[in-house]
Amino acid sequence: MNSNTPGLTLREGDTVATEWSQVSYDRWCAESHAQYTVVAGMRLVNIYEIVDSVIENDLSETERTAVILHYFEGRSKNKTAEIMGTSYSNAHSALRRA
Repeated sequence: MNSNTPGLTLREGDTVATEWSQVSYDRWCAESHAQYTVVAGMRLVNIYEIVDSVIENDLSETERTAVILHYFEGRSKNKTAEIMGTSYSNAHSALRRA
């Protein structure tokens, strides 16, 4: 990606790692009222809005909590598990599913 605008990525030609990622991304594109920019026939979208939408709409409460604690608050997996009141293995599994 060659964009100088932080948080923007190309819509056309993107590759999506899993079928669920594609479903989430397509749902966001269909439901989004967000502004986008067209450059040379390609639509630019804000990746942060997509991630936020997936976290809010596609993750279970356990997965959402684990993601927020670990990735957004910078907690270790051990600390994430402790805060969630579960084992390291369960916290790790929730993060992996998410």
